[in-house]
Amino acid sequence: MSKSWFKIRKLGWTPCSWQGWATLVTYMVLLFFALDLTDTAARRLCGAALTIGLIGVTLWKTKR
Repeated sequence: MSKSWFKIRKLGWTPCSWQGWATLVTYMVLLFFALDLTDTAARRLCGAALTIGLIGVTLWKTKR
C-alpha cells in the first residue's frame, strides 16, 4: 500500500510526507513564475491549470 502524501483536514488538505511538501513547493514556485507573464489571460490560464493540477494530485494521493 502506498503512503498518502496529504491528510484531509476540516477545510482542505495538508501535506503529511516529503512528497506532499515537494508538490506544494513546486506549485508555489511555478505559480510565482506564472505571475511574470505579461498577458493577463495567459497568467490566469496558467494559474488555473496549475491549481487544477495541484487539486488533482492532492485527490489522487490522499488516502480515503
